[in-house]
Amino acid sequence: MSVETFQRSRRRRGGWHRRLAMTAAVSVASAGLLAVGAQPASAAVVTHPFAYVANSGANTVTAYDATTATVASTIVVGSTPLGLVATPDGARVYVAKLSGGVSVIDTAAGAVVASIAVGSQPIGIAITVDGTRILVVNSGSNSVSMIDTATNAVTATVTVGANPTSVAISPDGATAYVTNDASGTVSVIDTATATVTGTINLGLTQPAGVAITPDGATVYVARYGAGTVAVIDTATNAVTGSITVGAVPSGVAVSPDGTRAYVANIGPDTISVIDTATDTVTATVPVGSNPSRVAVTDDGSTVYATNNGAGSVAAINTATNTVTTTFAVGSGPFGVTTANVVQPRVTAISPTTGPTAGGTSVTITGTSLAAATAVRFGATPATSFTAVNDTTVTATAPAHAAGPVDVTVTTPTGVSTTSAADQYTYLDPAPVISAVDPATGPAAGGTPVTITGTHFTGATAVAFGGTPATSFTVVNDTSITATAPAGTAGTVDVTVTNAGGTSAPGSGYTYVAAPAVTALDPTSGPTAGGTAVAITGTALTGTTAVRFDGVDATSFTVTSSTSITAVAPAHSAGTVDVTVTTVGGTSAATASSRYTYADADLSVSVTDSADPVSLGGDPYTYTVTAANAGPSTATGVTVSTTLSGASTTINSATPSQGSCTTGAATVSCTLGTIAGSGSASVTISVTPSTSGTATATAAVSATEPDPVPANNTDTESTTVDNALGCTIVGTAGNDSLNGTNGNDVICGLGGNDTITGGNGTDTIHAGTGDDVLVGGNGADTLYGGLGNDTSKGESLLDSLLGLFDNGDDTIDGGPGNDNLDGQNGNDTLIDHDGTDTMAGSLGNDTIDVQDGIGGDTANGGLGTDTCTVDGGDTTSSC
Repeated sequence: MSVETFQRSRRRRGGWHRRLAMTAAVSVASAGLLAVGAQPASAAVVTHPFAYVANSGANTVTAYDATTATVASTIVVGSTPLGLVATPDGARVYVAKLSGGVSVIDTAAGAVVASIAVGSQPIGIAITVDGTRILVVNSGSNSVSMIDTATNAVTATVTVGANPTSVAISPDGATAYVTNDASGTVSVIDTATATVTGTINLGLTQPAGVAITPDGATVYVARYGAGTVAVIDTATNAVTGSITVGAVPSGVAVSPDGTRAYVANIGPDTISVIDTATDTVTATVPVGSNPSRVAVTDDGSTVYATNNGAGSVAAINTATNTVTTTFAVGSGPFGVTTANVVQPRVTAISPTTGPTAGGTSVTITGTSLAAATAVRFGATPATSFTAVNDTTVTATAPAHAAGPVDVTVTTPTGVSTTSAADQYTYLDPAPVISAVDPATGPAAGGTPVTITGTHFTGATAVAFGGTPATSFTVVNDTSITATAPAGTAGTVDVTVTNAGGTSAPGSGYTYVAAPAVTALDPTSGPTAGGTAVAITGTALTGTTAVRFDGVDATSFTVTSSTSITAVAPAHSAGTVDVTVTTVGGTSAATASSRYTYADADLSVSVTDSADPVSLGGDPYTYTVTAANAGPSTATGVTVSTTLSGASTTINSATPSQGSCTTGAATVSCTLGTIAGSGSASVTISVTPSTSGTATATAAVSATEPDPVPANNTDTESTTVDNALGCTIVGTAGNDSLNGTNGNDVICGLGGNDTITGGNGTDTIHAGTGDDVLVGGNGADTLYGGLGNDTSKGESLLDSLLGLFDNGDDTIDGGPGNDNLDGQNGNDTLIDHDGTDTMAGSLGNDTIDVQDGIGGDTANGGLGTDTCTVDGGDTTSSC
């Protein structure tokens, strides 16, 4: 009601009180509110502050949640609600309706649960501190109804002054103070006897709102028509002061600590703040249109003022005396009360987990759940729910992303506070593994493994045979990369775990033992590589690489789990480690895996069979030896020997291995392979052609480079003298040599020679070959040398003293006294005349000394010999 309406009503005395009551009721509700003391909630009950506002024009009560600063619900109560008050436990709100009766609201249910009949046109209302009794001011019947809250029954009715509007009850509940607008008085009621024990006269100032201090010593009454607040001493019921406030003061309330009183001034749209110690106005707070009543929260921090003309409520911060918020309510707000209402509480849920697809039936246990208006899983409403009773709600979980959420229940008194007890976890389905790549790895671990499958999001563990992966990363819902931990040789299951469970076994990963090398054969080879090396060891199956000091073998073949044949690559000289790599890793370097690169060290030496040798004498030899000091085998070994200096003739070249070809002064031999510490030789037979120094120079080479090339050549020098005094010298070929008329020394050398001494005393050295020697005239000496020779003395003076050496020789002594020696071979010795001495020596010889004279000597020597003699000859070994 506006100020103008109030003034017009006052001039028409017959009906003004009814319209006045509509405004004054705000003060009555406020006074009643201040009489209610807070009581501690049960430990099992959660409460939080609410404000309830009676909307006289909308016939509703607004429930405002101060914690969330939102309107929690709007409750229809009936026509023209004005005053209202909450029980100390916040469970009920009693609403006085000008249209008649009191509506009882169950705050948890957010609905009217009872209606109480009282006197005519109830306006003001108050409750005792202990919450056992309610007093209702009936403006139309000039009475106060007393209600037992246990039964909601009226237990007494007390007659007061004319047009009563508001009521306040002392903290001890013994006394009630009722303002009578038309009488200009305050009635004092003894609540125990339900009688008026006194009347306080305030004059025709239209007393409206009333409030009492927490200590019960002082009552403040807003005087609507005077613009003042009367101060009453409850000990004497006397007016002790008057405080000027704004025009048309209506509602009044006192802070819980009793230090301040708050007065709603309809005229200037303000709230006056009174210091109760000095009874002076210390602040004026502008609010909305036509503030009609006020209420203070239990903690004294906030004052709510209803803006009757604006359809709103202003919230004032009492520390700063400023409006912090204004919230809309229904039309014509009048009474306001505060209450610590019971909030719904969730103490348990079952089950606590379910699939992300939703659909799980969840039982919610708690308190104050019967009036549930909503159930949410996180921010998502339940698919459906049923409030079974005050402690149980069943709900169907909606679909939701994986993870924990709070399950909350909403009732008219708010939303349940979240806690660990209300947590519900959405679970992805258990992971499913479809592939592991690679599926093998070393027992030492460390292999990056890609796991493919489904439902990997939120994975909390990856394990190989129960051993956690060294690390893992969830790439997406279908892929995980993990590092395999160390394990033992064999196949294990790979598993992935998320909140939904662990993947089924069956996705295997095989740990492979690391290979080991236990022996190499051979343990060395040339730097050029190419050596076939037999590698012995363990776990060699599946070898992917064989390396010599990190260099890949030229090739390799795995012959078994314990054997590999590898071809060594080229490498510089030195000792290196041979390693084998498999899926299981790389073999460790040990003394058994060392291989030495070292080329064959060839050397050559030349020795002669005699030094000096004589021109015209027997051939001599050079022995050329190629030796390998190792350690590697030398291949493709060749030896070249060159003869220089005094002329020589190469008769032959005989190798211990391989083959040789000869030239005029060279011998080239291919000896093949010489193992380490091995050797090969060549024997070269040489006949000197001239006197002087003959030199044999040999050089050795091989396919591999030689680490010591300085010993790859050698030289042997041989002195050729002319000790025989050769005056005529043949060649190594087939010569025909004739002596002179003088005394000659003829040396045939090699070849099949025909040599005739001629006249004179000659010496013939036939040399090697199948020679024919004819002494000629004179006392000649003939040496057949090697070969099958034929010799004739021809002269009586010949002395065939020569050694005919090896061969099947025919020696004809001719005339004269001869001395013949056939030497080796099957020889024929013939005597013509003279006193001869003949020795067959070795071989099966035929000796004929039958010259008819006698005096000869025949010695067959070794062998089966035949001797023909005369009488007087001497024989032996025939």
